[in-house]
Amino acid sequence: MSVPALAFFGVGGIFVFGWTGTALISQIGHIFMASAIAWVVYGIFKDQNFKQATIGLLLAAFFVNAFICLQQMYVGKHLDRLQEIMEWQPK
Repeated sequence: MSVPALAFFGVGGIFVFGWTGTALISQIGHIFMASAIAWVVYGIFKDQNFKQATIGLLLAAFFVNAFICLQQMYVGKHLDRLQEIMEWQPK
């Protein structure tokens, strides 16, 4: 059930965040998330739990999509806060 969230936030984060400064810490986490996807897929095929994997994938798709919709609605209503976060520079 974790694969869609790991793919969206982990693998997607690799392409969103930079590769300098403190962003390297985030990128290490994103690489671990991407490797977790490979580990989960390996476990599914090793144990041949295709029915359970399909059920988990469908449930996760529903919950991840619901979360992302709520997140985007929040961002749409608070664009000024998003702009503030995006322009923040550590000292």
